[in-house]
Amino acid sequence: MAQGKRKLFADLDGTELRWQMYDAWIGQAVYHGILPKIVQSKARRQRVDYRSRRGPFSDWVHAQVEAYQGEERLRGMRVSDAVFVAECAVDRNANMVHLFTDLLIQAALEVGIEPVFLSGSPEEAVAAFARTKGVKYWRGTRHPKKNGYFTGGMPDVIAHRKGEVILEMAEEEDVDLEASVAIGDSELDGKMGYVVGHFIAFNPDAGLTDLAEQKGWPVAVEKKDVVHMTCTSPGGGIHRPQLRDIMPFDLADAFRRRIDAFREEFGINLRV
Repeated sequence: MAQGKRKLFADLDGTELRWQMYDAWIGQAVYHGILPKIVQSKARRQRVDYRSRRGPFSDWVHAQVEAYQGEERLRGMRVSDAVFVAECAVDRNANMVHLFTDLLIQAALEVGIEPVFLSGSPEEAVAAFARTKGVKYWRGTRHPKKNGYFTGGMPDVIAHRKGEVILEMAEEEDVDLEASVAIGDSELDGKMGYVVGHFIAFNPDAGLTDLAEQKGWPVAVEKKDVVHMTCTSPGGGIHRPQLRDIMPFDLADAFRRRIDAFREEFGINLRV
């Protein structure tokens, strides 16, 4: 019996990128006069608190997203302007990636596993970034549009339902979920882990860390040029998994080749 497609579902903000694409998009929109400066100033206190470790990351995310999505803030913005801003944001941030995830995506493309970016950032920004990586499949937050303008209506924020999105795609495209992989950094991304055969908690927040320990999911933490990998056993012990323990064998082998090639090209010994 023919097998379905294999996919690599990757969170974008904080997992592939080292920062948040929606924040880069907002920054460029403000810089070009498409959004008012108040969109950034409304979340300034939470941003400062997070960066000084005096407030949770989630408070800044909530404040920043609400600042640009709330009060019909996007109403009347031209879609073409949103696309232009997205391209500007990607031009400035496309190389600001985590090596573990970026090389994993390259390895997936090599062995015929289709990468899919799933992100809470505006779909215009996600699409622009995906193109730079040769990734054909993506889903981002969709803001209602009409006649080339945003209506300011309630957006479809897929960050809250990534597991559902994966199941929808599986039904539409005959995806072999058991042979597919997902990687994410937040507790919300953990919903992907319930529906695929291989899930990696990458630089996880507190909620995802707890969930990974409960489910026995591997945890990968990238710090400079070192990736620390751990996995909690059913009995509670912690061990260091091998790449073939946490993903399909062909993907693991291609990933290792990518790591070795990166070392030779750039002289950076990414230790995984």
